[in-house]
Amino acid sequence: MTTAQKVSNWCIKTCLGETPEAILSFSKRRVWIRNRLRHLLFNYLLVKRAYRYLEQYVTLFSDFDAVFPIRQQVLRYYYEADYTRVISLLEQHRAHLSSRFVVEYLALAYFMKNQNAEALKTLSASSSSSHLNGLKERIQAVDYFNAQNNPSRQRIAHVAWHYLADHSGNAGDKLLPETVQKVIRFDKPDLVFDRYHVHQHIDQKQVDLLNEYAGIVIGGGGLVYPASAPSFQSGWQWNISLENLKALKVPIAFFAVGYNSFRDKVPGSRKMIEHLTLCAEKSNYLGFRHLSDVRIVQTFLPEALTNKIRYQPCPTTLLKHLYPTITKQGKEPFISLNFAYDRFDERFKGYYKNILGAMAKVIQRLSPTIEFMYYAHSPGDKIFVKHLKRAYDINMPCLEMYTLTPEEIIKAYRTPYLSLGMRGHAGLIPFGAGTIPLGLVAHRKVSAFFEDIEKPDLALDIHAHNFANVLEQKIRESLEKRLSLEEALLEKQHQMWKLTRQNVAQLNF
Repeated sequence: MTTAQKVSNWCIKTCLGETPEAILSFSKRRVWIRNRLRHLLFNYLLVKRAYRYLEQYVTLFSDFDAVFPIRQQVLRYYYEADYTRVISLLEQHRAHLSSRFVVEYLALAYFMKNQNAEALKTLSASSSSSHLNGLKERIQAVDYFNAQNNPSRQRIAHVAWHYLADHSGNAGDKLLPETVQKVIRFDKPDLVFDRYHVHQHIDQKQVDLLNEYAGIVIGGGGLVYPASAPSFQSGWQWNISLENLKALKVPIAFFAVGYNSFRDKVPGSRKMIEHLTLCAEKSNYLGFRHLSDVRIVQTFLPEALTNKIRYQPCPTTLLKHLYPTITKQGKEPFISLNFAYDRFDERFKGYYKNILGAMAKVIQRLSPTIEFMYYAHSPGDKIFVKHLKRAYDINMPCLEMYTLTPEEIIKAYRTPYLSLGMRGHAGLIPFGAGTIPLGLVAHRKVSAFFEDIEKPDLALDIHAHNFANVLEQKIRESLEKRLSLEEALLEKQHQMWKLTRQNVAQLNF
C-alpha cells in the first residue's frame, strides 16, 4: 500500500468511523458524492476485505461503469463471479492498466473458470509474475488433482484448499486436508477422495460432475468467514451460488470447518446465513472445529436446523492416533515460537512494537536455560525474526515450515518441549503431536481452542498490560509440569478422538 493510500484510509477512518457499516451508511445518504471519493471508499472497503459491504456499495451506483475506472470495474465483476467479463475488460484495456494487475486478475479469472492451462500460460508469459508464485502453485496443484479426479459413486469430492507436498504454503493448511481424509478413512477405508479447490467457481458443468460422487466433504479450515470470500456468491469461501447449491443432489458434510472471525459476536451476512441454511438442509451435519463456532452458527440458523450443527475438532488435534509412529519420537529441550502477520492491523491494533518488545524480554530472560526456534508457517511469518534481530539484536534460528511435507510438519511439532503460537494451527498441531501448546491470542479461534481442551489458562492475550511477565511465568510453570501436562492433554485428545469416530460413523456415504 502506498503512502497516499495509507493517508486516504486514515482520513476515511477518522472522518467516517472505523466500521464498514459507517462507510455504507454515508454512501447511501450521499449518492451524489464526487467520483474521486467514490473510488476511495471502494478501495477502503476492498482493503478492509469488507466484501458484504462492498457488494452493497456497488449496487448504489446504477451508472457504475460510467463513473468508476476500469480497474474497479474489473474488481467488481471478479467478485460478482462474472469472470468472462473480467477477461474481456482486461484484454481490451491492457495498455491502461499495470501489467501486474492484468496478469493477476487474468490468471485468477481463468482459474475460477477452471481453465487452468490458460491461467498458467498467463503467469508464465509474464516477466512480473514472481510475486504470484503462490497463485501459480495453487493453480498447478488444482491442475494436478483435476487430472487424477474420477467421479463415481465409490468416491468422495473433497472441497478444501489443497496443496502439493513439495509446494510452499501455509503449513497448517497444507497438513489439514490430509488429516481430514485420513480420519474419515480410518473407519471408512474403502472411500477414495478426489480434491476440488474451494475457491473455484461451481457452474452447471461442475454441479453435474459433483453429482456423480457418493458425497461431498467440505473442510477443514476457517472457510466460513466473509473477509476471505472469493466472490459475493455465498458470503463465505465456497464459490457456489445458491441456485447451483440447490442443484446438488448428493450428501454433503462439513468437517472441522471454522467460523473464522477475528473477534467474538461478528454477525453473519444475510447471504451467508441463507447459504449456510441450505447447506444444513442438504447435509449430514455441519461439523465446526470449535465449540464457540457451534454456538455462533446455531444463533444464525433456523431453530429446526440447530441440531445439524455439531462439534468436530480439527483432525490436526488427533495426530497421535493418525500418525502413531511419528508422534512416538523423542523430544529435545527447546521451545518453538510462531507469530502471524496477515491481517496485521486486526492482530496488533497499533501495539506491535510493544508486543515485539515483550516477546524480546521473555526470550532474553529464558534463553540462558532453554533455546528458542522460530517456526514460520508462511513466508510472511519470517518478519518476526528480522524485527527481533534489528530491534533487539536477538538471533533466532528459523524453520521454514511452509516448505515441509505434512509428515515433516508433524515431526517438527513433536520435537520441542513447548510450543508458543499465534496461528491457530501453531496450537492445534503441537497438541495433536503430543507437545504442550501455549496460545498467543490475537484471534478468537486461538482462545476458542484452549477453551475446547479445558485449558483456557494456556491461552495468553498479547494485549494484556503485563503480557511479558504472565508469559514468562506460564512458560516456566509449563516446563516444570511438562510430563503431567502432556498426560492430561493426551487424555483430552482421546476424548476428541472418540467424538470424531462417532461423527464419522454418521456420514451416510
